[in-house]
Amino acid sequence: MRKVLVILVNYNSETDTKVCVDSLFRHEEECDVNVVIVVNAFKQKKILNELSNDERVNILYPESNIGFGRANNYALDWAFKHLDFEYVYVLNNDTVIDRGVITALAKVLDEERDVVIATPRIMYLSEPEKVWYGGGEIRMSSGRPYIYDFGEYPSKSRSLKDRYVTFVSGCSMLFKRDFFDKNTLFDDRFFMYCEDLELCIRINRMGLKMKYLGSIYIYHKVHGSAASHNKNNYSGTHIKNPNLAFHFLNIYRNRRIAMNMHLNGKEKFVFNLLFFFDVSFHALKFSLNGRFKPALMWFKILF
Repeated sequence: MRKVLVILVNYNSETDTKVCVDSLFRHEEECDVNVVIVVNAFKQKKILNELSNDERVNILYPESNIGFGRANNYALDWAFKHLDFEYVYVLNNDTVIDRGVITALAKVLDEERDVVIATPRIMYLSEPEKVWYGGGEIRMSSGRPYIYDFGEYPSKSRSLKDRYVTFVSGCSMLFKRDFFDKNTLFDDRFFMYCEDLELCIRINRMGLKMKYLGSIYIYHKVHGSAASHNKNNYSGTHIKNPNLAFHFLNIYRNRRIAMNMHLNGKEKFVFNLLFFFDVSFHALKFSLNGRFKPALMWFKILF
């Protein structure tokens, strides 16, 4: 039976975390699953206490909110010292996993030694017929991943097709443990956003592969943690996002850092030129709509 470590990061979203954990334990007959939950913030300690009563669940409380990427690294470091596992599944805590998914992903890693990440199709939980992640490719000129069938119904030639990809969302990444003998997970410089982008570029540059399975899928609530303090669920750089300044700064600054870590010469020049105009356009748009604090993030992003 495969021994699988699953890492979840909780930020004021204990109900989502419990639903996710319950779905993971449906794999009990096919996988030996141990869950490590890193609690960056919480509102319902009772749910966490209930989860901790299960010997398969380990809950870690950092001294402060350490962000998404660092929280995953924190959990992995702890697990190396305390748990026995063969696979590492980095998973968003607002997902729901069906039976057979982990086994199918692990089989790819077992059979194709040059594949270091396996990932499934990800569907919206609120609109389960529509695609949130259908395989992705990194556009190096912009640093933006292109997602097949994003927000659309799955199609045979795109999101339903198994393929090698250059971008895998940090929402769902399955690794074999031995990948971490010589490699790190996420770069600690990224508090939130683009840690998956940097990791995927790093893997691509190493000549290793990532495989997307369109034939299997999980469900994603999308922005579950953000929704806990954002009633209208406006996310990212949406003009009405109450946390727009934070998201604009972290999404764009981290993208710039990730790309400049790996680009050289002409590629680097083209990216930074297009990036400058992209950031400036958004800052102008925010200013024209009275969102002056987010607009001022322009300086922190570029300098």
